[in-house]
Amino acid sequence: MSDATMTFDIRFTRGRRGRKRLAENTATTSRLGSIPRVTKLMALAIRWDGQLRRGELKDCAAIARVGNVTRARVSQIMALLNLASDLQEAILFLEADRLRCGCVTERKMRDVCAMPSWERQRDALGPALTRTPAGGRASESAR
Repeated sequence: MSDATMTFDIRFTRGRRGRKRLAENTATTSRLGSIPRVTKLMALAIRWDGQLRRGELKDCAAIARVGNVTRARVSQIMALLNLASDLQEAILFLEADRLRCGCVTERKMRDVCAMPSWERQRDALGPALTRTPAGGRASESAR
């Protein structure tokens, strides 16, 4: 375990009948809401893999019980770990504005994850992940 510390500024307001309510912080909410779903799932797969390797969880069935999801869904999420490491990294740092085209979704990633060759994965998914913000393609050396 690491000794990392996270600090949050939490504000409360008074609701009806004097009850404390968590105040909406629009800056934090909008920033967290902009993380693409496929990025969250990739991070979740990496976290679950670490828990399995450390022995915190016995198997994928234990993950399903703890996470309150089906074993099939756990398998779908864990399949993201079959992607080439550079594609995993690109997904983790994916910006929400690149998803407007709908070309990088978890559903579409399932077919790519099933490909046995990392080169074929890069050919299939690379163009969607290696675009520069201006809309052009990144150089081949960026791969």
